[in-house]
Amino acid sequence: MKKNLFLVGGLMLAALVGCQNDLEEINQPAELMTKSSEETSEERVTLNVAYKGQKFVTDCERVNDSTIVYLNEDFNTLFETTLRSKSNLTTVSYPDGSIEYFDSVSEAEAAIQYEKLNEQEAKALTRSDTGIIGRTQMWDNIDGMGDDIIIYAGMYQFAQVPNLGASPYYFNDKVTSLNVYYTGEDNTYCTVLHAYENTQYSGNVLICIGKQWDHHVHRNLSWYACGNGTWDNKISSLTLEIAKVGDYEMNH
Repeated sequence: MKKNLFLVGGLMLAALVGCQNDLEEINQPAELMTKSSEETSEERVTLNVAYKGQKFVTDCERVNDSTIVYLNEDFNTLFETTLRSKSNLTTVSYPDGSIEYFDSVSEAEAAIQYEKLNEQEAKALTRSDTGIIGRTQMWDNIDGMGDDIIIYAGMYQFAQVPNLGASPYYFNDKVTSLNVYYTGEDNTYCTVLHAYENTQYSGNVLICIGKQWDHHVHRNLSWYACGNGTWDNKISSLTLEIAKVGDYEMNH
């Protein structure tokens, strides 16, 4: 059963449960496509990873949904000795499937030139027919299958979900695949998802960005490391905002 959640300023304006609703056209997800080899259900893939100017190409093996083994010795050493123990490690996921680690959300946002909109800018972007300019769809299985929730950002307030386990979501630690969409007409803006490991926007963070005609796709979050495990079944709170983003590719 699909749960469509339209949130403004952290408060739910409407929760519609069912297969049909007035927003049916915009609710239809784009085709969940493979964007890189890292987004598969295979047991070994190749990842492009960066941290503090160091870039690595590493094969990795998935022991299970919560354990990844990196076969590049240099990166494995870095991950085991430095990254794994960080309590607020921020992962930026780029459109080409590469990922970059940062020590904090603010450091990551500075690197990608993240800029929140002011009230006037955001209101001008809002679609007059639906009041919606962005959304994220999350599933409890790989490849966009299984139960799902859709959370919307619209008007000039953005979605804030401090606890995915609370009513009406009941989706804490369940997300295995996700998409992020931007449906505004101005392509200088995008939809930005900050997904947090813990409730109340704390712990490790995963940042994903959906652009116009270029929805952000994750078919399998178990390929993304998060502390002692992976991002599979780890998302407990989130924010969804409309923003400007500059350098959203791994070139620094």
